[in-house]
Amino acid sequence: MIDPLERWRALGLPDKPDYAGLLTFGGAPYTQDAAELDGVDVAIVGAPTDDLVSDRPGARFAPRAIRAAGCPPGPHLEAGIDAFAELRIVDFGDAPVLPADAERTHAAIEALVGEVVDAGAIPIVLGGDHSVSEPDVRAVATRLGPVGLVHFDTHTDTGREVFTVERSHGTPMFRLVEQGH
Repeated sequence: MIDPLERWRALGLPDKPDYAGLLTFGGAPYTQDAAELDGVDVAIVGAPTDDLVSDRPGARFAPRAIRAAGCPPGPHLEAGIDAFAELRIVDFGDAPVLPADAERTHAAIEALVGEVVDAGAIPIVLGGDHSVSEPDVRAVATRLGPVGLVHFDTHTDTGREVFTVERSHGTPMFRLVEQGH
């Protein structure tokens, strides 16, 4: 496992500037090896794709932007909880995306999220367009059974189709229900 803060800690510093060093979520340790997920509580997974968006492309940059936004060390100001002190959190990197091939990209996302679940960790997926909800939920539900989903959006994404296309950023919730999840 790679500790992106190691060089700064060697100097007695608790954190690094957001613009320096390896970019991980909140400075969390980084690995691409599922064997290193043993004992991990939460694994951050990036799903940098927007191949199924009908307008406003750019969601593919979200995982990198969220990581770059940083996460100052210490407790949440209102809740008083320091998630990084309470939980073992790692950044598991991005799913390998194939531009213009949503089917294979979604399969790769589902496989990577599945590795996290198989290791006993909770996946937190940084999308991408909203279509990535489908492979994420499917990866968890096929292993653990029915699950709940927190979906931050101004739309429900429950359309049967968008512009006559059955799979898009506006249909993942409909598709999940259709699949029995």
